[in-house]
Amino acid sequence: MSLMVIKTSEKPTEIMELNGVQVLKLEFALAGLAPSIYRSNPLAVQIALGQSDVNTVASSLLITKNVQSANRLVGAYLEIGRKADSRNLTSMIDAVGLGPLKGENPFEIPVVKIGNKRQESAAAVRVKLLWQKLRGDVEAIFNDHVVFDFFQRSLDDLLDSVDKVYVSDAYHSLSIEGYVVTEDLINRVASGKWDVNQIESDKQQKDALAARGYYEAFQALRGLIKEAHNEGATNLDLAYLLDVSITQIYTSLFKPCVSAGIIKDQDLAGYRKGPIMIRTSRHMPPQSEQLMDCMAALKDLIVNEPNFAIKAVLGHFFLGYIHPFPDGNGRTSRFLMNFMFLLGGYNWVVVPVTERTTYLDGLEQASIDGNVIPFAKFIHKIMPV
Repeated sequence: MSLMVIKTSEKPTEIMELNGVQVLKLEFALAGLAPSIYRSNPLAVQIALGQSDVNTVASSLLITKNVQSANRLVGAYLEIGRKADSRNLTSMIDAVGLGPLKGENPFEIPVVKIGNKRQESAAAVRVKLLWQKLRGDVEAIFNDHVVFDFFQRSLDDLLDSVDKVYVSDAYHSLSIEGYVVTEDLINRVASGKWDVNQIESDKQQKDALAARGYYEAFQALRGLIKEAHNEGATNLDLAYLLDVSITQIYTSLFKPCVSAGIIKDQDLAGYRKGPIMIRTSRHMPPQSEQLMDCMAALKDLIVNEPNFAIKAVLGHFFLGYIHPFPDGNGRTSRFLMNFMFLLGGYNWVVVPVTERTTYLDGLEQASIDGNVIPFAKFIHKIMPV
Protein backbone atom coordinates (compact mmCIF):
# COMPACT_ATOMS: atom_id res chain seq x y z
CA MET A 1 0.00 0.00 0.00
CA SER A 2 1.28 3.49 -0.85
CA LEU A 3 0.39 6.65 1.05
CA MET A 4 0.20 9.95 -0.79
CA VAL A 5 -0.23 13.20 1.15
CA ILE A 6 -2.84 15.53 -0.32
CA LYS A 7 -3.11 19.03 1.16
CA THR A 8 -6.60 20.52 1.39
CA SER A 9 -8.20 23.32 3.38
CA GLU A 10 -11.47 21.41 3.75
CA LYS A 11 -12.23 18.14 5.48
CA PRO A 12 -12.67 15.47 2.78
CA THR A 13 -16.08 13.84 2.51
CA GLU A 14 -15.14 10.98 0.18
CA ILE A 15 -13.41 8.78 2.76
CA MET A 16 -13.33 5.09 3.54
CA GLU A 17 -11.70 2.85 6.13
CA LEU A 18 -8.83 0.60 5.07
CA ASN A 19 -7.20 -1.67 7.64
CA GLY A 20 -8.42 0.61 10.41
CA VAL A 21 -7.14 3.80 8.75
CA GLN A 22 -9.40 6.46 7.28
CA VAL A 23 -8.27 7.23 3.74
CA LEU A 24 -9.61 9.04 0.70
CA LYS A 25 -11.43 6.89 -1.80
CA LEU A 26 -9.06 6.04 -4.63
CA GLU A 27 -10.81 7.94 -7.41
CA PHE A 28 -11.33 11.04 -5.25
CA ALA A 29 -7.64 11.00 -4.32
CA LEU A 30 -6.69 10.78 -8.00
CA ALA A 31 -8.95 13.72 -8.80
CA GLY A 32 -6.97 15.89 -6.39
CA LEU A 33 -3.50 14.58 -7.18
CA ALA A 34 -0.83 17.28 -7.32
CA PRO A 35 1.58 17.39 -10.30
CA SER A 36 4.53 16.65 -8.02
CA ILE A 37 3.14 13.22 -7.10
CA TYR A 38 3.30 12.08 -10.73
CA ARG A 39 6.99 12.98 -10.71
CA SER A 40 7.97 11.74 -7.24
CA ASN A 41 5.99 8.50 -7.14
CA PRO A 42 5.08 7.49 -10.71
CA LEU A 43 4.86 3.78 -9.90
CA ALA A 44 2.22 4.27 -7.19
CA VAL A 45 0.25 6.62 -9.44
CA GLN A 46 0.29 4.17 -12.33
CA ILE A 47 -0.92 1.37 -10.07
CA ALA A 48 -3.68 3.61 -8.70
CA LEU A 49 -4.77 4.57 -12.21
CA GLY A 50 -4.84 0.91 -13.18
CA GLN A 51 -7.14 0.13 -10.26
CA SER A 52 -9.44 3.11 -10.78
CA ASP A 53 -12.88 3.38 -12.35
CA VAL A 54 -12.84 6.27 -14.79
CA ASN A 55 -16.54 7.02 -14.27
CA THR A 56 -15.97 7.54 -10.55
CA VAL A 57 -12.90 9.65 -11.31
CA ALA A 58 -15.05 11.81 -13.57
CA SER A 59 -17.69 12.17 -10.85
CA SER A 60 -15.01 13.27 -8.39
CA LEU A 61 -13.66 15.83 -10.86
CA LEU A 62 -17.14 17.20 -11.38
CA ILE A 63 -17.34 17.76 -7.62
CA THR A 64 -13.94 19.45 -7.34
CA LYS A 65 -14.13 21.28 -10.71
CA ASN A 66 -10.35 20.81 -10.95
CA VAL A 67 -9.74 21.22 -14.69
CA GLN A 68 -5.94 21.16 -14.33
CA SER A 69 -6.14 17.78 -12.63
CA ALA A 70 -8.54 16.57 -15.31
CA ASN A 71 -6.01 17.51 -17.99
CA ARG A 72 -3.32 15.52 -16.18
CA LEU A 73 -5.57 12.50 -15.74
CA VAL A 74 -6.60 12.48 -19.40
CA GLY A 75 -2.92 12.44 -20.35
CA ALA A 76 -2.02 9.90 -17.66
CA TYR A 77 -4.69 7.39 -18.73
CA LEU A 78 -3.50 7.72 -22.31
CA GLU A 79 0.12 7.25 -21.27
CA ILE A 80 -0.52 3.98 -19.40
CA GLY A 81 -2.39 2.53 -22.36
CA ARG A 82 -5.99 3.11 -21.28
CA LYS A 83 -6.93 4.99 -24.42
CA ALA A 84 -10.69 4.50 -24.11
CA ASP A 85 -10.71 5.75 -20.51
CA SER A 86 -8.76 8.83 -21.56
CA ARG A 87 -11.25 9.62 -24.28
CA ASN A 88 -14.28 8.85 -22.10
CA LEU A 89 -13.00 11.10 -19.32
CA THR A 90 -12.57 13.89 -21.86
CA SER A 91 -16.11 13.39 -23.11
CA MET A 92 -17.62 13.47 -19.62
CA ILE A 93 -15.77 16.62 -18.58
CA ASP A 94 -16.47 18.36 -21.89
CA ALA A 95 -20.16 17.46 -21.64
CA VAL A 96 -20.67 19.67 -18.58
CA GLY A 97 -18.83 22.62 -20.06
CA LEU A 98 -15.55 22.30 -18.14
CA GLY A 99 -13.56 21.61 -21.29
CA PRO A 100 -12.12 21.52 -23.73
CA LEU A 101 -9.42 19.37 -22.14
CA LYS A 102 -5.98 19.34 -23.75
CA GLY A 103 -4.66 16.25 -22.02
CA GLU A 104 -1.08 16.54 -20.81
CA ASN A 105 1.33 13.76 -19.87
CA PRO A 106 2.17 14.37 -16.18
CA PHE A 107 4.90 11.74 -15.99
CA GLU A 108 8.51 12.85 -16.38
CA ILE A 109 9.78 9.40 -17.31
CA PRO A 110 8.23 6.86 -19.71
CA VAL A 111 5.80 4.50 -18.03
CA VAL A 112 5.54 0.80 -18.72
CA LYS A 113 2.39 -0.04 -20.66
CA ILE A 114 1.21 -3.31 -19.16
CA GLY A 115 -2.46 -3.19 -20.03
CA ASN A 116 -3.75 -2.92 -16.46
CA LYS A 117 -6.87 -4.86 -15.62
CA ARG A 118 -8.91 -3.30 -12.87
CA GLN A 119 -9.77 -6.65 -11.29
CA GLU A 120 -6.08 -7.45 -10.82
CA SER A 121 -4.70 -6.65 -7.36
CA ALA A 122 -2.51 -3.59 -6.95
CA ALA A 123 0.29 -5.76 -5.59
CA ALA A 124 0.31 -7.86 -8.78
CA VAL A 125 0.46 -4.74 -10.92
CA ARG A 126 3.38 -3.51 -8.81
CA VAL A 127 5.22 -6.79 -9.43
CA LYS A 128 4.77 -6.37 -13.20
CA LEU A 129 5.92 -2.77 -13.18
CA LEU A 130 8.93 -3.47 -10.99
CA TRP A 131 9.99 -6.37 -13.19
CA GLN A 132 10.00 -4.13 -16.25
CA LYS A 133 11.87 -1.44 -14.34
CA LEU A 134 14.57 -3.78 -13.00
CA ARG A 135 15.16 -6.23 -15.84
CA GLY A 136 17.45 -3.92 -17.84
CA ASP A 137 19.88 -3.55 -14.94
CA VAL A 138 20.16 -7.33 -14.56
CA GLU A 139 20.62 -7.80 -18.29
CA ALA A 140 23.46 -5.28 -18.40
CA ILE A 141 25.31 -7.00 -15.54
CA PHE A 142 25.10 -10.51 -17.00
CA ASN A 143 25.66 -9.65 -20.66
CA ASP A 144 29.33 -10.69 -20.52
CA HIS A 145 28.83 -14.09 -18.92
CA VAL A 146 29.70 -17.17 -20.97
CA VAL A 147 26.99 -19.82 -20.88
CA PHE A 148 26.75 -23.46 -21.92
CA ASP A 149 23.91 -25.10 -23.85
CA PHE A 150 21.75 -26.89 -21.30
CA PHE A 151 20.31 -29.27 -23.87
CA GLN A 152 23.60 -30.03 -25.63
CA ARG A 153 25.39 -30.86 -22.40
CA SER A 154 25.05 -34.52 -21.45
CA LEU A 155 22.52 -35.22 -18.71
CA ASP A 156 25.02 -37.27 -16.70
CA ASP A 157 27.55 -34.44 -16.75
CA LEU A 158 24.88 -31.93 -15.81
CA LEU A 159 23.57 -33.95 -12.87
CA ASP A 160 27.11 -34.74 -11.73
CA SER A 161 27.92 -31.02 -11.57
CA VAL A 162 24.76 -30.43 -9.53
CA ASP A 163 25.48 -33.30 -7.14
CA LYS A 164 28.96 -31.95 -6.47
CA VAL A 165 27.61 -28.71 -5.02
CA TYR A 166 24.91 -30.31 -2.86
CA VAL A 167 26.72 -30.47 0.49
CA SER A 168 28.15 -26.96 0.15
CA ASP A 169 24.85 -25.53 -1.04
CA ALA A 170 22.87 -27.19 1.75
CA TYR A 171 25.32 -26.00 4.41
CA HIS A 172 25.33 -22.38 3.27
CA SER A 173 21.64 -22.10 2.41
CA LEU A 174 20.54 -23.59 5.74
CA SER A 175 23.09 -21.55 7.68
CA ILE A 176 21.84 -18.33 6.08
CA GLU A 177 18.42 -19.14 7.57
CA GLY A 178 19.89 -19.67 11.04
CA TYR A 179 20.06 -23.46 11.16
CA VAL A 180 23.12 -25.08 12.74
CA VAL A 181 24.23 -27.86 10.42
CA THR A 182 27.47 -29.67 9.68
CA GLU A 183 28.75 -31.56 6.68
CA ASP A 184 28.38 -34.77 8.67
CA LEU A 185 24.71 -34.06 9.47
CA ILE A 186 23.96 -33.15 5.86
CA ASN A 187 25.51 -36.39 4.62
CA ARG A 188 23.77 -38.50 7.27
CA VAL A 189 20.28 -37.20 6.54
CA ALA A 190 20.93 -37.54 2.82
CA SER A 191 21.88 -41.19 3.26
CA GLY A 192 18.88 -41.90 5.48
CA LYS A 193 21.11 -42.91 8.42
CA TRP A 194 19.25 -40.87 10.99
CA ASP A 195 16.25 -41.19 13.26
CA VAL A 196 14.45 -38.04 14.26
CA ASN A 197 13.11 -39.77 17.38
CA GLN A 198 16.65 -40.36 18.60
CA ILE A 199 17.58 -36.69 18.49
CA GLU A 200 17.33 -35.39 22.04
CA SER A 201 17.48 -31.61 21.74
CA ASP A 202 14.53 -29.77 20.18
CA LYS A 203 16.99 -27.43 18.46
CA GLN A 204 19.01 -30.32 17.06
CA GLN A 205 15.80 -31.98 15.87
CA LYS A 206 14.79 -28.79 14.08
CA ASP A 207 18.18 -28.53 12.40
CA ALA A 208 18.10 -32.19 11.33
CA LEU A 209 14.58 -31.89 9.94
CA ALA A 210 15.61 -28.79 7.99
CA ALA A 211 18.62 -30.65 6.60
CA ARG A 212 16.47 -33.61 5.58
CA GLY A 213 13.94 -31.27 3.99
CA TYR A 214 16.70 -29.58 2.04
CA TYR A 215 17.84 -32.94 0.74
CA GLU A 216 14.28 -33.80 -0.32
CA ALA A 217 13.92 -30.44 -2.10
CA PHE A 218 17.29 -30.86 -3.81
CA GLN A 219 16.25 -34.28 -5.08
CA ALA A 220 12.94 -32.87 -6.31
CA LEU A 221 14.74 -30.18 -8.28
CA ARG A 222 17.24 -32.72 -9.56
CA GLY A 223 14.32 -34.69 -10.95
CA LEU A 224 12.89 -31.59 -12.62
CA ILE A 225 16.27 -30.83 -14.21
CA LYS A 226 16.24 -34.33 -15.65
CA GLU A 227 12.65 -33.90 -16.82
CA ALA A 228 13.46 -30.60 -18.54
CA HIS A 229 16.51 -32.07 -20.26
CA ASN A 230 14.51 -35.03 -21.53
CA GLU A 231 11.83 -32.74 -22.96
CA GLY A 232 14.37 -30.97 -25.14
CA ALA A 233 14.54 -27.35 -26.21
CA THR A 234 11.64 -27.46 -28.66
CA ASN A 235 9.24 -29.28 -26.33
CA LEU A 236 10.18 -27.59 -23.07
CA ASP A 237 7.04 -26.63 -21.15
CA LEU A 238 8.56 -23.99 -18.90
CA ALA A 239 5.23 -22.78 -17.52
CA TYR A 240 4.45 -26.27 -16.28
CA LEU A 241 7.93 -26.95 -14.89
CA LEU A 242 8.06 -23.58 -13.15
CA ASP A 243 4.69 -24.07 -11.50
CA VAL A 244 5.56 -27.59 -10.41
CA SER A 245 9.05 -26.66 -9.21
CA ILE A 246 7.91 -23.97 -6.75
CA THR A 247 5.31 -26.29 -5.22
CA GLN A 248 7.58 -29.33 -5.10
CA ILE A 249 10.49 -27.42 -3.57
CA TYR A 250 8.36 -25.87 -0.84
CA THR A 251 6.50 -29.06 0.07
CA SER A 252 9.72 -31.09 0.04
CA LEU A 253 11.40 -28.65 2.42
CA PHE A 254 8.74 -29.26 5.07
CA LYS A 255 7.67 -32.84 4.38
CA PRO A 256 9.92 -34.16 7.20
CA CYS A 257 8.25 -31.73 9.62
CA VAL A 258 4.85 -33.13 8.67
CA SER A 259 6.12 -36.68 9.15
CA ALA A 260 7.45 -35.72 12.58
CA GLY A 261 4.10 -34.18 13.53
CA ILE A 262 5.56 -30.70 13.96
CA ILE A 263 3.34 -29.06 11.36
CA LYS A 264 -0.06 -30.08 10.02
CA ASP A 265 -0.63 -31.65 6.63
CA GLN A 266 -2.78 -28.75 5.47
CA ASP A 267 0.04 -26.30 6.16
CA LEU A 268 1.77 -27.58 3.03
CA ALA A 269 -1.16 -26.68 0.79
CA GLY A 270 -1.40 -23.31 -0.90
CA TYR A 271 0.03 -20.02 0.24
CA ARG A 272 0.18 -18.39 3.65
CA LYS A 273 -3.17 -17.52 5.18
CA GLY A 274 -2.24 -14.28 6.91
CA PRO A 275 0.27 -11.43 7.15
CA ILE A 276 3.98 -12.07 7.56
CA MET A 277 6.96 -10.08 8.77
CA ILE A 278 10.49 -10.50 7.40
CA ARG A 279 13.16 -10.33 10.06
CA THR A 280 15.63 -7.44 9.68
CA SER A 281 13.67 -6.03 6.71
CA ARG A 282 11.47 -2.96 6.33
CA HIS A 283 9.66 -4.56 3.39
CA MET A 284 6.04 -5.56 3.94
CA PRO A 285 5.02 -8.43 1.64
CA PRO A 286 1.61 -8.35 -0.06
CA GLN A 287 -1.47 -9.31 1.92
CA SER A 288 -2.49 -12.95 1.75
CA GLU A 289 -5.58 -12.07 -0.30
CA GLN A 290 -3.30 -10.80 -3.08
CA LEU A 291 -0.95 -13.78 -3.26
CA MET A 292 -2.79 -15.65 -6.01
CA ASP A 293 -2.61 -12.61 -8.28
CA CYS A 294 1.01 -11.89 -7.40
CA MET A 295 2.22 -15.43 -7.97
CA ALA A 296 0.30 -15.74 -11.24
CA ALA A 297 1.90 -12.49 -12.40
CA LEU A 298 5.37 -13.64 -11.34
CA LYS A 299 5.06 -16.98 -13.13
CA ASP A 300 3.91 -15.24 -16.32
CA LEU A 301 6.82 -12.81 -16.12
CA ILE A 302 9.37 -15.59 -15.68
CA VAL A 303 7.93 -17.69 -18.51
CA ASN A 304 7.70 -14.77 -20.95
CA GLU A 305 11.11 -13.31 -20.10
CA PRO A 306 13.57 -14.29 -22.89
CA ASN A 307 16.73 -13.84 -20.78
CA PHE A 308 17.48 -16.67 -18.34
CA ALA A 309 19.76 -14.56 -16.15
CA ILE A 310 16.84 -12.19 -15.63
CA LYS A 311 14.50 -15.11 -15.00
CA ALA A 312 16.89 -16.36 -12.31
CA VAL A 313 17.84 -13.14 -10.54
CA LEU A 314 14.43 -11.48 -10.62
CA GLY A 315 12.68 -14.79 -9.99
CA HIS A 316 14.68 -15.11 -6.78
CA PHE A 317 14.08 -11.50 -5.78
CA PHE A 318 10.36 -11.44 -6.46
CA LEU A 319 9.60 -14.76 -4.79
CA GLY A 320 11.16 -13.29 -1.65
CA TYR A 321 9.42 -9.96 -2.26
CA ILE A 322 6.01 -11.66 -2.45
CA HIS A 323 6.87 -14.11 0.37
CA PRO A 324 4.01 -16.49 -0.50
CA PHE A 325 4.78 -19.16 2.09
CA PRO A 326 4.71 -19.07 5.89
CA ASP A 327 8.33 -20.29 5.94
CA GLY A 328 11.05 -21.43 3.55
CA ASN A 329 10.78 -18.50 1.13
CA GLY A 330 14.53 -17.86 1.07
CA ARG A 331 15.46 -21.46 0.37
CA THR A 332 12.73 -21.80 -2.25
CA SER A 333 13.94 -18.58 -3.92
CA ARG A 334 17.51 -19.83 -4.16
CA PHE A 335 16.39 -23.18 -5.58
CA LEU A 336 14.25 -21.37 -8.15
CA MET A 337 17.16 -19.11 -9.08
CA ASN A 338 19.46 -22.05 -9.70
CA PHE A 339 16.85 -23.95 -11.69
CA MET A 340 16.52 -20.98 -14.05
CA PHE A 341 20.29 -20.48 -14.18
CA LEU A 342 20.87 -24.10 -15.16
CA LEU A 343 18.19 -24.04 -17.86
CA GLY A 344 19.87 -20.94 -19.27
CA GLY A 345 23.33 -22.50 -19.30
CA TYR A 346 24.74 -20.90 -16.14
CA ASN A 347 26.43 -22.74 -13.29
CA TRP A 348 24.82 -23.36 -9.91
CA VAL A 349 25.33 -20.46 -7.50
CA VAL A 350 26.04 -21.14 -3.83
CA VAL A 351 25.35 -18.07 -1.69
CA PRO A 352 28.01 -18.19 1.08
CA VAL A 353 26.82 -17.68 4.64
CA THR A 354 29.90 -15.48 5.13
CA GLU A 355 28.32 -13.05 2.62
CA ARG A 356 24.91 -13.14 4.31
CA THR A 357 24.88 -9.43 5.16
CA THR A 358 25.80 -8.36 1.62
CA TYR A 359 23.24 -10.77 0.18
CA LEU A 360 20.38 -9.58 2.40
CA ASP A 361 21.35 -5.92 1.99
CA GLY A 362 21.10 -6.35 -1.78
CA LEU A 363 17.62 -7.82 -1.49
CA GLU A 364 16.61 -5.03 0.88
CA GLN A 365 17.76 -2.32 -1.53
CA ALA A 366 15.78 -3.93 -4.33
CA SER A 367 12.67 -4.21 -2.14
CA ILE A 368 12.73 -0.77 -0.53
CA ASP A 369 14.54 1.43 -3.05
CA GLY A 370 13.78 -0.41 -6.28
CA ASN A 371 17.52 -0.76 -6.90
CA VAL A 372 18.41 -4.30 -7.96
CA ILE A 373 21.96 -3.50 -9.09
CA PRO A 374 23.76 -4.40 -5.81
CA PHE A 375 21.93 -7.74 -5.62
CA ALA A 376 22.53 -8.58 -9.28
CA LYS A 377 26.21 -7.63 -9.04
CA PHE A 378 26.58 -9.80 -5.95
CA ILE A 379 25.09 -12.85 -7.67
CA HIS A 380 27.24 -12.21 -10.74
CA LYS A 381 30.37 -11.96 -8.58
CA ILE A 382 29.84 -15.28 -6.78
CA MET A 383 28.75 -17.23 -9.86
CA PRO A 384 31.31 -19.86 -10.92
CA VAL A 385 32.69 -19.31 -14.41
